[in-house]
Amino acid sequence: MLEFLKRLLKARGVLFLATRFGTTKMRQAAMDEVYKSGTWDDLDQRVSEELVEMVEAHAGGGDILDLGCGPGLLSAALAPEAFASYLGVDVSAEAIAIANKRASEKVSFQLGDIERLRPERSYDLIVFTESIMYVNPTRRLKVLKGYADKLKPRGRLMVTVVQYQRFEAIFDLIASNFEVVEDRMFRHRERRVIVFS
Repeated sequence: MLEFLKRLLKARGVLFLATRFGTTKMRQAAMDEVYKSGTWDDLDQRVSEELVEMVEAHAGGGDILDLGCGPGLLSAALAPEAFASYLGVDVSAEAIAIANKRASEKVSFQLGDIERLRPERSYDLIVFTESIMYVNPTRRLKVLKGYADKLKPRGRLMVTVVQYQRFEAIFDLIASNFEVVEDRMFRHRERRVIVFS
């Protein structure tokens, strides 16, 4: 069955459908295949200095939850004094295996589905870096509200999206349901960020 799924994921459009509308197991298998195939081997180039500066500023030295952390590159780019703790969560076991090489006393990673995860504690900053678009559109608002409930007082959520024009509905959803602190384009990319609570 798994081999059939791997072959199916290579068909045009199937990966998109599996990662947005599939079950947890389907999304996990799809994302594992993406990491195994090397499709995202250039991720090191995607952690911009601007993103790091924003995360450090909004975290305020507190606790960070990174949803859809992939191989944990953001954690490695942050200054150790910029946060008290960092937990990265991803649905891909392949990504978490890579990320765990970056684990430390303050940095940890966990396999999990960001649509179903129920954090046990609160955070100063919850980040969706290029990951909110993988949440089923019919569940996005519920997922975002669930994480908003896990913010510490004065805590914030941050969403970044490359090719933001394709996902304008995400920004509209956030703007109409949350208090927006910041909404702007990155300086050197077709990337948009929105910070809210």
